[in-house]
Amino acid sequence: MKRLIFGFCVIFIGLPLFSQERQESSLNYTFLGPIFSYSINSAQYSDWVDNERKTQKLSGRNMAGGLAFKVIAGDISGDLHWKYSYSQYDSTITCLEYDISAMYLYTLNKSWSLGGGFGLFMETPPSNVNHDGAAGIYIPIEVLFSASDSIKIFVDLFGKYGTFAIGDNTKFQSFGLNLGVVFKVGRI
Repeated sequence: MKRLIFGFCVIFIGLPLFSQERQESSLNYTFLGPIFSYSINSAQYSDWVDNERKTQKLSGRNMAGGLAFKVIAGDISGDLHWKYSYSQYDSTITCLEYDISAMYLYTLNKSWSLGGGFGLFMETPPSNVNHDGAAGIYIPIEVLFSASDSIKIFVDLFGKYGTFAIGDNTKFQSFGLNLGVVFKVGRI
């Protein structure tokens, strides 16, 4: 599993580094800053309830906050988000959540860009003894505003689909919004 995660990190974060010719006028920049997230989730899983195997359906909301790391190379962006996640279903699940994605950014003008891409998400235990971790696909659509050369503000609408952290035969889907401000921390 660690090799798979490392491989995706290399692909999604490394993609912007090799996607364009290296010229002094088109340097690749790295950004870091806070990110906040809100989503509506639904899940389905099978588990033992009162000595009987039953399928449970849940829905709830999720709030998360953490750090966003962004590599921008021309029209390509590689994103990595680390977040502490608080989900409220019938019970509360808290965990660490990681999103990694690569996006194509279409520049509208000097300040605004629109983008979309594909990635992966992962939740890690241990919020409670029943939480086994979760993973799946992550699809963001982004609006990026350049406040200056060193400050970017982004809003992502996203969808997630994958496994749920509790029980067997699980399905999870989520739709939400990320809001982040990132500051230039270097160049590659």
